[in-house]
Amino acid sequence: MQDSEHILNENRRQIDVLDQEILTLLNERAKLSINIARIKSQNEMPVFVPEREKDLIEQIISQNKGPLDEEAIRNIFFTIMEESKKLQSNILTRDNKNHKNDQE
Repeated sequence: MQDSEHILNENRRQIDVLDQEILTLLNERAKLSINIARIKSQNEMPVFVPEREKDLIEQIISQNKGPLDEEAIRNIFFTIMEESKKLQSNILTRDNKNHKNDQE
């Protein structure tokens, strides 16, 4: 029983470390998404580019070696991209308001 508990605790500790790494990577990705939003704002480009999203998801799925299946990967990355689009929309909205105020 003690060996099982030790192994369980070690696995949980490793998951905690990975969760922190995932969090760091998600925030790094979000910062890049904000940079992209600023570029889009300056060039009057749309937030959502369906082809880009579709290609990205397909590329990620093709690289998946499991154990997560295609549906799980699709769901995870769909959520990540939805949050990125929200961030970008907020940036574009704010930039548009600032631009309007500058013109007045």
